[in-house]
Amino acid sequence: MKIGAIIEARQNSTRLPSKILKNLNGKTVIERIIERLKKIKTLDEIVVATTESNWDNELCFLLEKIKVKYFRGSEANVLSRVYNAAKNFKIDTILEVWGDCPLFDPDINEKLINIYKKNNYDFVGCNIKRTFPLGVDGMVFSTKVLEKIKKKNLNQNDLEHVSVYIYSHPELFKLYNYEAENPKLKRTDIRLTLDYYEDYKLIEKIYSFFKDDSIYKLENIIKF
Repeated sequence: MKIGAIIEARQNSTRLPSKILKNLNGKTVIERIIERLKKIKTLDEIVVATTESNWDNELCFLLEKIKVKYFRGSEANVLSRVYNAAKNFKIDTILEVWGDCPLFDPDINEKLINIYKKNNYDFVGCNIKRTFPLGVDGMVFSTKVLEKIKKKNLNQNDLEHVSVYIYSHPELFKLYNYEAENPKLKRTDIRLTLDYYEDYKLIEKIYSFFKDDSIYKLENIIKF
């Protein structure tokens, strides 16, 4: 079973254009996300799923420079883009990641992968009942499940948000929601995702403050 993180990323963001290439203490947002994913020992592959739009040429040039694999697909049909990326790189199990999560937590996502591997779930995530801050966790499911839902009568929201159809249909899929075990991490009042300029200024301060691997621990970030 080949496990791969697939990062959904594009430069033509309406709320904060080109946020994926914004600087965070000497490295771009996409590089920071990749750094965090490399801390997850159970991952076999890291792939960026971007679009065929000319907007994303600059992103692809950077990925080639830092030797990170990428796949270019539909801008509107993100489900198809992620599915084709998984098939192209022979990924069986997907850790879904987004380009607006430069504070993605390695420990939480390692836990999600391990729960998925040891059980017979179709989907493992933290979003069905949220306990962690927004922006630190991904979702785990199989490429085969994506293949199944691609054949369904999907609406535009299903196509734009890859796994939404899975966790919106508990009657069809076996779902598991992982909740924070440490009370200090139960902070749904905190936003650690990058959607607006105000988010960027906060995340920039966090990356400027931490000088070592302590930045990879969510408890440290919450305390800051």
